[in-house]
Amino acid sequence: MRLHLIAAATFVASAALAACSSSVGITPPPPAPLPSPVPAEHYDGTLTQTYTYLYGYPSPEPPNTSTTAIKGVVTVSPTTGPGLPSGTNDVHVKETDTTPLQSSTTVSDAYVHTSATQALLYGSVSELKAPQGGQSTHTTTSYVTPQTLSRSHGTWTNSPAETIDEKYSDGHYQDRTIAANGSYEEKGTAFSLGGRMVGTEIVEESSGAGGYTGPFEGCPPKTSFLFTAAPKISVSLVSKPPVLGCEQAAASIPDWYPAGPTLYREQDRVRSGALMPSSCGPSAGKRARLTERSSALLDTIIGYREHTDVSVFGPLQGPPDCIVFADEIDNYYDWQGDQISFFAFTDNGHPVSTILTDETVVFKSSSPDGASAIVTAAQTHFGATLDAVRARLRDAMIRRFVTMSNSAGGTR
Repeated sequence: MRLHLIAAATFVASAALAACSSSVGITPPPPAPLPSPVPAEHYDGTLTQTYTYLYGYPSPEPPNTSTTAIKGVVTVSPTTGPGLPSGTNDVHVKETDTTPLQSSTTVSDAYVHTSATQALLYGSVSELKAPQGGQSTHTTTSYVTPQTLSRSHGTWTNSPAETIDEKYSDGHYQDRTIAANGSYEEKGTAFSLGGRMVGTEIVEESSGAGGYTGPFEGCPPKTSFLFTAAPKISVSLVSKPPVLGCEQAAASIPDWYPAGPTLYREQDRVRSGALMPSSCGPSAGKRARLTERSSALLDTIIGYREHTDVSVFGPLQGPPDCIVFADEIDNYYDWQGDQISFFAFTDNGHPVSTILTDETVVFKSSSPDGASAIVTAAQTHFGATLDAVRARLRDAMIRRFVTMSNSAGGTR
């Protein structure tokens, strides 16, 4: 569910990055014009995010929790495009997320083909319309092989192979290509200390090694932070050609993931006999048909583990009633500058902070087609929510590396 980034810098790590897939699935077509009047489905929900800081200088900060009220409107219309089979629909969603302080709107289009036995997601386009003064984004996701969102029975898994293209309202962008083994290459742009737009690149190799190449004032364009893989993780700063002040010896990081890591795994299934949770409203406690999707992601460069669960509940016969989402991100590198040392990596192999994202969506449709559309819409939107969280972690890393350079060049 990856769920789901070009400029000059060329990464100097090993040829293992060739493992990254360059293949592309479909190119999502422009959203189809909606019929008038628009037949719409609706859903309500609540999203809660809790940030917990586990490092101890000067003392652990208290958890920070925010709650968001969700209201979504879903419309479905047929669509066509290269790589899309006949009968594909554009599931269009307008979701408004409201907190006590502000509200934002996300508009998305998911390209889905549904049969009697399964629902397949080929790609999506989403646009976050941030409040005034905020950063708006436009994200296009294309899967190399379509993602199975649901099946009538049995078990399955999905490949993470995809491309994710993000464009931001301030003019910078990120393009990520993810391979079937979870390794990736991400190229994009960021702002240097002088306000110039400069190229960045992040590479995650299948071994867990990789690094970041980006703007370092006064240093050659091929200056990179390189991470080795577990066991014996370390990070060093290198430049080509070598320049005094643009090189830094390797610093050790306690192993926080195993050697030969699995960067992505997913296990999905359908089972009967589950109980409806209390968050599903009047159906709580009743026997239910449950579609469970569980995935795990490891990013050894930005430095986090993530586990995501999607649970779709419904009666044993009939359309589903609600969806419960749960996501946990454990961070092992502190890019926020919250500690006195720059190299604020885990000192014992344990997380330095966690991000919990929980969401429950209750359907307002009793028709099978309407419920199916909401299942697609809600999963695509939750994926976009998680993409935004991961993007903030990546951007914090880039900002931290940028601020290492001083006005005279090199690093402090």
